[in-house]
Amino acid sequence: MNFPILQDESVILKQLTREYGVDVLKHFSNEEVNKFVDFDKMSTIEETNEIIDWGLSLFKNNNGILWGIFRKSDNVFMGQLNYVLRVDNNFEGKKHRAEIGFDLSPSFWGNGYMSASIKLANNYVFNEMGMNRIEAIVHPLNTRAHTTLRKIGFSKEGILREYVLYHNNYWDMVLFSLLKKEIL
Repeated sequence: MNFPILQDESVILKQLTREYGVDVLKHFSNEEVNKFVDFDKMSTIEETNEIIDWGLSLFKNNNGILWGIFRKSDNVFMGQLNYVLRVDNNFEGKKHRAEIGFDLSPSFWGNGYMSASIKLANNYVFNEMGMNRIEAIVHPLNTRAHTTLRKIGFSKEGILREYVLYHNNYWDMVLFSLLKKEIL
């Protein structure tokens, strides 16, 4: 299966490969990008390659997808958007829901790039990958992400108490979801 390239008038979503390693390193070494993620700021190309290789493996093994977000006007890397497919404990192994993760470099905030990217990708995930539900698990203080998700139709379901362990501290997280029937 060929990797899907998605685009609208402002963004192109395409596969992240090691050729974009320097751009990805710059992105993930930014303090603002890393403020609400559960891994340390990146400082080497090797760390960046691990993220890129993870994304390549997600798609190859049919466990999800990782897109790089590029500005359409000049093909500049702006951030990433990923979906990890989840299996229920129903012994059938059917994947029908995905967890979304996303981030955008601060210099591109406030221009609608992330909303456009998520809308494009959600359409693909629902219609081509056969998902019924997309979940976002977001830090309570990440209000920009909350606003973006609500703007494109996600509903807040509640708080996942002490859900993430990071640097010996437990973080509460906020669960958002979007169902396929809610966008059709």
